[in-house]
Amino acid sequence: MSNENRSLLGALLFVGVAQFILVIAITEALYPGYSVATDALSDLGVGQTALLFNASVAVLGVCVFIGSLVGQRTLGTGLTITLAVTGACAVGVGVFPETTGAPHLVFAIAAFVFAAVSAII
Repeated sequence: MSNENRSLLGALLFVGVAQFILVIAITEALYPGYSVATDALSDLGVGQTALLFNASVAVLGVCVFIGSLVGQRTLGTGLTITLAVTGACAVGVGVFPETTGAPHLVFAIAAFVFAAVSAII
């Protein structure tokens, strides 16, 4: 993998995660009565913070998915696949907020599972 591709992979993953963490902090502050101790993270994807939070989750997913493709030669097949699935599922979480029920639940569980498997690999 060229240094340019490594830099692009790093930038994609950094930007995706950094913007998501920042948006979580912003939407938590904007969501009336939200408590990180008692409310689910997905609650931020409904109500007045829905557009910002759901867009941020989708951007995270796109960055991870594209990053997996950019880094596939270095990452290896297993990690490329698990990261690509993680990214695709994160986009699904952004497209299907918790008010959609089963689609959100499936994408959220799959995103968490494949992200954990990616970390292990």
